[in-house]
Amino acid sequence: MRTIFGLCCFFLFASISYSEQPQEAPQRISDYRFERAKLITKSMPQYPRSELGKGIEGWAVFSVVVDKKGNVVEPILVDSSGRRNFEIKAKRAVKKFKYQPATLNGEAIESSDNKVYISFSIAWDKPGANKGFASRFRTIRDQILEGNINGAEEKIAKLASDYTRNRYEQAWLQVLKSSYYNAINDKQKYIKALKKAVAYSSEHLPSEIYASNIVNLYNAQIEQGKIKEAIATADKAKAFVSKVPKLAKIVEHKTEVISKLDSIPLFHSSGHIEDGKRQWSHSLLRKTMGIEVTKGKLEQIEFRCANKIRRFEINKNNQSWKIPDSWEDCTVFISGETDSEFELFEQLSET
Repeated sequence: MRTIFGLCCFFLFASISYSEQPQEAPQRISDYRFERAKLITKSMPQYPRSELGKGIEGWAVFSVVVDKKGNVVEPILVDSSGRRNFEIKAKRAVKKFKYQPATLNGEAIESSDNKVYISFSIAWDKPGANKGFASRFRTIRDQILEGNINGAEEKIAKLASDYTRNRYEQAWLQVLKSSYYNAINDKQKYIKALKKAVAYSSEHLPSEIYASNIVNLYNAQIEQGKIKEAIATADKAKAFVSKVPKLAKIVEHKTEVISKLDSIPLFHSSGHIEDGKRQWSHSLLRKTMGIEVTKGKLEQIEFRCANKIRRFEINKNNQSWKIPDSWEDCTVFISGETDSEFELFEQLSET
């Protein structure tokens, strides 16, 4: 893996050609004053009975649209601890949240760049791993370290379903998953597992292990063109520099990355629709972007921005869009057939 001590991975993207396509160019809003939506009241989620009885903890993150009246509409599941019951209960609670709506020039508007985190936790006297989890974890870990990955995925799945209960075990499970996905060179799932490991607080992992996960996640995000997410990871690392001084190198590297962005005309990120029922998401750093389908079929792209939401059908293997600066920060959600693959390009806008 490339390390954080260089920007070589950026320059790999500079020579990739950008397929020019008709641009979707919504009308630009000028001279605006924008205020983001603010959460007013929350709804407590109901703990799933089955998980509560077994002592299982979990969480879910949603992207939500807040309408002009401050109501939550169209929540999209962004990530979760993996159990369907938690996702269902969390979604029901999120729909009941109430916001002070976003405003543009003093008038209430619909906004969509809003994230909601729902947690399901149990008060433990002494949190830790049960013996069944710990022994199986060590066996699978050693197998992967020895380079023997045969059957490892099935063993990890069984560990997750039969022996993983609390957040402590869930954090270590994601560390194990990241090791496996790194071993088979599945970068997207590697990043996904690392993001989940980092999402758990450092209380659930030793400081050095937690810091290593942050370093690995940052490196992988940079390598895979997820620059905006890498910047957010570096910001998270900054909070732990006092505990783990080596994380200061990530913070320094982020500053170097930001200073060089305008000299890189193009970078890209590989996308994969693992499940046709769920969207693939990506936080945009630039306002000009395109998609090139390499396998399967994509159906729709949804732009969820701070003060705008727009959807477009994907009816070509190569399409591009130019987003007005006034839309503020944007995340795209892409849907398509299961196992579809594509490249997402972000290009410097013409001045």
